[in-house]
Amino acid sequence: MLLTARAFVSSVPDILSFVFICLIMANVLYSSLLNNNNARFKKLYYLSSTLLGIYGVATASLFAVNTANIIMQTEEGPGA
Repeated sequence: MLLTARAFVSSVPDILSFVFICLIMANVLYSSLLNNNNARFKKLYYLSSTLLGIYGVATASLFAVNTANIIMQTEEGPGA
């Protein structure tokens, strides 16, 4: 079965959520197994914090855009 473009686009949030959960769990695991001066821990920590920061900025911008759309739709009225 081929994955259509629409199905792929609709599954992107689930894939991103899975990746970020794996990164957070890897941080928890490495922080309990390794000390903070270990090179592997530093790489993972910086990678996950950067990706989570990008995800946070993207989420905040989408929240602002959706809020603006809701406000514009409310001002147009129910019949527009």
